[in-house]
Amino acid sequence: MVAVVLCAFTGSVATAALSGIAPPVAGATGVAATPLVPPDSWAKEGARLAKVGNELPPASAASQAGHAATDDYPPFAYQSAPIDVDHDETATLYFGPVPTTFSWPQSPDITAFAFPKNVSFRIAGKGQAMTERDGKRYLAVTVAVTALTRPYHRFTVWVY
Repeated sequence: MVAVVLCAFTGSVATAALSGIAPPVAGATGVAATPLVPPDSWAKEGARLAKVGNELPPASAASQAGHAATDDYPPFAYQSAPIDVDHDETATLYFGPVPTTFSWPQSPDITAFAFPKNVSFRIAGKGQAMTERDGKRYLAVTVAVTALTRPYHRFTVWVY
């Protein structure tokens, strides 16, 4: 069984982390040779996440109802560029490109992350910032990968 926790990164440092450790491969020691890949349905996850965001009340309504309010940034879901995870490391995930209206941490002022369920390592956020690459804007999230038991090719995460 793999435990997956959605993370919320606020401020400049991660406030929560994903822990997902798959059972060890029978007869294997260390890291298994055959890498995992995202399930076919993973590419469609962003549409589901954005739909969930559309179903939430606007921040002003949440505040009036006594719930924590965030800004009224419209629902979004951006997938990170794929990376190959084959050892414990510090890596940067780039989400986007994002529009100029996406200006974390001002708007949106909170983000959440969705991870594939078949990971075989722990990943913890170390910080996030807006950055530019090739003239386009991205949300860059630095993560620490530890306790890897099986490589994962084309690993991506959704921010929403």
